[in-house]
Amino acid sequence: MTQQPLFTPDRGDWTPGKASDECYTPPWLLDLAEQALGGPIDTDPAWSPLSAVRPRAQGWTHVDGGQDRPWLGRVFCNPPYSDPGAFIRRARDHDGPAVLLVKLDPSTRWFAEALDGGAVLVLLRNRVRFVGEYADGNAAPFPSAVLAFRCPDVQAFAGVAWIR
Repeated sequence: MTQQPLFTPDRGDWTPGKASDECYTPPWLLDLAEQALGGPIDTDPAWSPLSAVRPRAQGWTHVDGGQDRPWLGRVFCNPPYSDPGAFIRRARDHDGPAVLLVKLDPSTRWFAEALDGGAVLVLLRNRVRFVGEYADGNAAPFPSAVLAFRCPDVQAFAGVAWIR
């Protein structure tokens, strides 16, 4: 009998059938993230000029290697769902508050690393309706969660989520 690994690899959480990771966070969720962060977003390391995020300090695209660039102040990140591990580890090690919107997938190594690294788990009650060219206007085919690191007001999500 072959033993199955406890966690799937970091890249094991892609969404079958998606042409791209380019699905953007809806504005209502960004508003809650800014409340949880204690102010406007300073850095978005997985930013796109097509998204509603307008970071005050800097926005790096995931193609730019945003997970490896300097992160300043309050960080919001909707990392590529196909490979969020490096962004999560960086948020864990960042000195300031960080909010990451991720696919709810507790079977992955990155998910365990986030929770073991002190993230507060915010379980969104409904599936997110992403915006953008590859978002079809329907709710995502999977549940999403917010991982909040060092946020002064994580209770901002209380109206739309369970917080653990």
